[in-house]
Amino acid sequence: MQINRSIHNKMQIYPTILLCSAFIALAPLGVSIAFPTGQSPPPADPPAIQGLEAIEARIFNGMPNKITLQVSRTMYAKRVSLEATFFDTLEQQGTSTRKISVSYWPTAMAMASETELYVAGYNQRYFTIIEKWTLSGPPLVQLGVDPATGQSLFLSIDAPTVTAKEVVFLDNNPAKRHVVAMSLGWGGDSLAVVFDGGRSLSRIPLDTPVAQPITLATSGPASPPVLQAPSLSGPVRDLTVRKHSTYGVVATCGLMPSAGLSQAGVFFDQDEDGFFEQSLIMNSQDWEAYGLSDGSLYLD
Repeated sequence: MQINRSIHNKMQIYPTILLCSAFIALAPLGVSIAFPTGQSPPPADPPAIQGLEAIEARIFNGMPNKITLQVSRTMYAKRVSLEATFFDTLEQQGTSTRKISVSYWPTAMAMASETELYVAGYNQRYFTIIEKWTLSGPPLVQLGVDPATGQSLFLSIDAPTVTAKEVVFLDNNPAKRHVVAMSLGWGGDSLAVVFDGGRSLSRIPLDTPVAQPITLATSGPASPPVLQAPSLSGPVRDLTVRKHSTYGVVATCGLMPSAGLSQAGVFFDQDEDGFFEQSLIMNSQDWEAYGLSDGSLYLD
């Protein structure tokens, strides 16, 4: 079963005054700002993360008829792009692309709504950052009238702009390191995040500014309510969190194929208290047997 549906730059030196200002602003929030020892000078190349794709693309849901909006991240270029396309009778009529440069290597994305998304990355100061981006709206399409036929005529399409960015997580904890996958979950109240440091699955509450992650599962030894999850012992390719009518909150992370078989790590939070009670590794037959392939049983 394939769970994953996802598709060197010169070193940037941040001005000292900006870095100091950021530290002053973040100190009251309790954010750790100590630099790890023995990690100087800052890296010029993006982090090497096993299993992480350098390029990823996702499609926004909820777009108007005949319009698609795709967001993509290009890790090496430190860029996120928004590509809007207009189709008529299944034929592409026009495309508009907006490229947004970021100050970090983007490593993961998560969709929140048709105008909101989360972008995670890792910068040259060894900080992991997650931002919430708000878009100006759906793509803008301009139509005219063909004087010969009187029918609607496509003129242009413009991709939306990013109107706001909000930092929801910032830390340089070497035990967590990079975000390799994330998904909105628990009714939109939290982000589920997989960190490659320690191979852990965490929940980040979104009702607290720059919140600290709550560890839910790890590949190593764990004590309740944290689960020990063998599925986190290798690279994770994707993460999806949904609400199921029988199993409550279900998190699914795609695993690298083993012996030619596609597998997924599946986590169940049946009482929806924000902690998982069970973790399993499933193949496609298991997925069917548990009824997880029936889309009508999901409530979001």
